[in-house]
Amino acid sequence: MKQKLWNRILKFELILSILLAILLNINVKGLNWTRLAVADWISLAILIATLVLQFLAEKNHYLKFTADILSALTLSCIFNWLLTGTISTLNEKIQQLAPIFSILGCLILLVNFIPVVKVSYLTIKNGVLRLMLVVVLILSQLYSVVVFKKAPSYISVMVDQGFVNAIAVFILTFFIMQAWGFKFEWNLKFIKTKNFQWWVLVFLVVFLAWFSFFNTFIGLAQVPAQLFEWDFSTFEITWKGFYASAEAGILEETERYLNVVLLLYIFHNFKSKVVLAVVGSSAIFGLFHLINLGSTSFGIHYDLDVVLKQVVYSFGMGLLMAALYLYTGKLWLCILAHFSIDFISFSKTMLTLVVSPMLGNWTVSLIIMALPTIVTIWMMTGKRRKFMEDNAARIVATR
Repeated sequence: MKQKLWNRILKFELILSILLAILLNINVKGLNWTRLAVADWISLAILIATLVLQFLAEKNHYLKFTADILSALTLSCIFNWLLTGTISTLNEKIQQLAPIFSILGCLILLVNFIPVVKVSYLTIKNGVLRLMLVVVLILSQLYSVVVFKKAPSYISVMVDQGFVNAIAVFILTFFIMQAWGFKFEWNLKFIKTKNFQWWVLVFLVVFLAWFSFFNTFIGLAQVPAQLFEWDFSTFEITWKGFYASAEAGILEETERYLNVVLLLYIFHNFKSKVVLAVVGSSAIFGLFHLINLGSTSFGIHYDLDVVLKQVVYSFGMGLLMAALYLYTGKLWLCILAHFSIDFISFSKTMLTLVVSPMLGNWTVSLIIMALPTIVTIWMMTGKRRKFMEDNAARIVATR
């Protein structure tokens, strides 16, 4: 599709968004504009300013850059907010068509940010700025998870857990990588070199399979034997747990892929670029969990102490997931491993949690952080590191 056509599509989407923003506010608050919240005014002002800049930017490089930055930083949240309001309003007005409207909303969510990527991401050349845009994109998807009122339960359970947002980010990554001159290597072709060792790959898979269970049961064990004798009698498999685990696996591993690629790009002249990419992406991943502060999920209230523990063990897990991707080039394997860890954890019930574990929460968090960290440090030595460097060079190779 030619670039001029993408420009027209984005402008059309902005005009439609402005109209929807006005109509939604009229529907909720009538014609009394003084009742509009500050966020409503800010969103409407951003949409109008972005549209004006898009028209003016055709003859001015600086206005073009301003328009692109403004679009990339803000439109994801605004589009999701408008989509939530529009579909929810339609569902409430015509409830018999709520399943159709909700499915349509899911489909729109998968593609509504693509024009922004095709138009605005193209002009961003600086690696650090690209990394910042990715961080903002992921945060916007986490903060502005779409929720459709009156949607059928089989759709709402999927949408409310952010699963559709996660699929949208995965799709967007194809276009983001294309805009920045890379190929989305979610399934890097395997090329066996002298540095590849089959037993290392087998060890990683076996370790992650074992760790998926250990990660949950170390916090439940009342005696040492229960660390290895896993009792699932109080666990319950639910669609909510499935979609929440799938969301975490897809969204967070896609985020990690983007961070790793961009950090490799930023540090391409550094000898230790692989180490920097692994550690840097894991630090970003760990810090992302700070947004959970004050929330409640699966019976757990995330106060400051809980969130800090989550940041600590997420950093360790992030190290190993980044190393796994760089060694295998298989993003789908990282997604599957992440899904398994969360699915087992999210299958706990209130009965499961009524125990007096032998280890304190901070001890558990430090152990969960330490084990993957030790494996990652080992991966950063010898032929293992050399093979990761071979793959890293292929992953960031421009098209």
